[in-house]
Amino acid sequence: MEGCLDVVVSRAVLYKGGMVSKGWLKAGNVLPAVAAESLEQLIAIVAQNMAEVGGIDPERVSQAFRRATAGENFSLGSGVAIPHTEDPGLEETLVCLVTTAAPLPLLTLDGRAPDIFLFILSKPDPHAHLVLLAHWARLAQSRTFLEGLRRSATPDEVLALVDAAELRHRAHAGAASPRASHDLVLISVSGEK
Repeated sequence: MEGCLDVVVSRAVLYKGGMVSKGWLKAGNVLPAVAAESLEQLIAIVAQNMAEVGGIDPERVSQAFRRATAGENFSLGSGVAIPHTEDPGLEETLVCLVTTAAPLPLLTLDGRAPDIFLFILSKPDPHAHLVLLAHWARLAQSRTFLEGLRRSATPDEVLALVDAAELRHRAHAGAASPRASHDLVLISVSGEK
């Protein structure tokens, strides 16, 4: 039929109460109360951590995160930042959760300098990268969770908080409506003249 529109709706769930793999954050990649005075210094510390844990060149990690933090688009607000990038040479995504002893003076969405950083160096899998970003953004909505991270002195304390927050979100996911806010709906329109 000429002039008709064919509308195709497909639904892809990016986050459903913990679709990220259970071991996405390891104790060796949790660095609480880091004494860094600048973003460059923090990137060097994270690069060394990822190099030791992931067996990759620390300079490669540093360069990737310097590029990822060149703009202002890695701040979530509330003192949280997510420097993230993909590395085509990786087979596994590397994540490092860092709290700093003092907030770093960086431009942010809400003017609050960040003191919680989730560094993500992702394998070339955009879906997994987005799922992890969405997962962290959802966890970071809780002020109680963020304040707990800021007070944590050990990786085990941080992991316990992350586990508790994930359990809380999984419990709420079962009560979500079929069209929840964390679903991605793609509408493709074709045939328009």
